[in-house]
Amino acid sequence: MKNIILIFTTLVFSIGCAKKEYHVVEVDNPTYRENTAFKYSEDLPSPKSQHLITKYQLDTIFMEKRMNS
Repeated sequence: MKNIILIFTTLVFSIGCAKKEYHVVEVDNPTYRENTAFKYSEDLPSPKSQHLITKYQLDTIFMEKRMNS
């Protein structure tokens, strides 16, 4: 019985999906522009990055104390 229901359901979906029509609509979108602001990744070993890491403690994990109420 389950096989008959499965076959029937598959047939209904395949027949319903086979008759779909579509059309192409021309739109007036701007042309694609590549992102040129951030092309490269950070250079972490560089002296500038090391200065920022030490100045702002970027590699430090701060643990905040939570008070139990």
